[in-house]
Amino acid sequence: MISTWSNTAKVPRNPVTLMHRVYRYVLPEVRTQLASWRTAAGLMPDEELRKQAIDSMTHKQFHCEGGAIYAAANLSMRHVLIPLIVAFQTISDYLDNLCDRSTSLDPEDFRRLHQSMLDAVNPSAPLQDYYAFRSEREDGGS
Repeated sequence: MISTWSNTAKVPRNPVTLMHRVYRYVLPEVRTQLASWRTAAGLMPDEELRKQAIDSMTHKQFHCEGGAIYAAANLSMRHVLIPLIVAFQTISDYLDNLCDRSTSLDPEDFRRLHQSMLDAVNPSAPLQDYYAFRSEREDGGS
C-alpha cells in the first residue's frame, strides 16, 4: 500500500488527507493573505472604495477559500498558488462589488474596471486609469 503522505503522492488520495491539507495548510494561509489585503484596503483614502473592498473580503471570503483548495494538490507550491489565487479572487470580488453594490451604473465604467484584471496578468499591458468613469477614484495604489 502506498502512503498518501509519500513524496511522490502529490495529490491527496482520500478525503481525510485532503481535509487535513486544507485545514492544516490551505485555510490558514488564505486567512493570512486576506488579512494583508484587508490591511491595504483599510488604508484606501476613498470611503466608498474602501467599504467595497473590505465588504468583498468579509462577505466573499469563502471564494478565496474555495479557490485555494487547488493548492492542496501540490503543497510544495502553496506559497505561490495561494497568494495568486487569493489576489485574483479578491480583485474579482472587489470589482463585482463596485459594479453590483456601488454608486455607478455605467457599463463603460464596468468594462474599464474589469480591464484591470486582464492587465494584471499581462506584464506588457500599459496601466490605465481604471476608475476613469466613476467619481470614486482614490484607492491609494492598492
